[in-house]
Amino acid sequence: MSITTPSKTSVLLHEFFWLTLMRGYYRRYVQSFHLKGDEKVLDFGCGPGSTAKFIAGILEKSGGELTCIDLSETWIERSKKHLSSFSNVDYYAGDIRHWDKKDSYFDAVTIHFILHDIDRSERVDVLKTLAEKMKIGARLFIREPTKKDHGMRPEEIRDLMAKSGLEETRSQETKGLVRGPAYTGVFRKTS
Repeated sequence: MSITTPSKTSVLLHEFFWLTLMRGYYRRYVQSFHLKGDEKVLDFGCGPGSTAKFIAGILEKSGGELTCIDLSETWIERSKKHLSSFSNVDYYAGDIRHWDKKDSYFDAVTIHFILHDIDRSERVDVLKTLAEKMKIGARLFIREPTKKDHGMRPEEIRDLMAKSGLEETRSQETKGLVRGPAYTGVFRKTS
């Protein structure tokens, strides 16, 4: 299994566990963004739409737009299925570095438990591309695991963001019962 070709078991597990049992976890996380509803938001590494569903609901009320991007065609198709009731969502399956649309467009970007799965040698390039898609003043919301065997150190996340022109505005480290230790941060594009 890889992030581009999830196994059928992985798809079923994600859809049952993360979309059903963990709905409150994702809802609370998205509520912490304090979106007004008129923003243009990019969900990077959207998977089956766990956070996207709650973002789309907020944005739909006030004319906002959501774009879901994932390397996996499978996850994009699953996301489309789970978000089919929303008319304010666009999708892109592929590497964001090859997506030549919407520079300086987004008011917010979310990355949830995906950056650690990107090869270390590609992270700076991917984050710089994400930053190019953001307007000046836009916010990036990130939550990543910090386990030694499967995750990233908070210092590494901060360093990657700084190299991409993003400044940390707040962060916290938590130890969740299900997800384990995690870093949650908000960054702003300053230039």
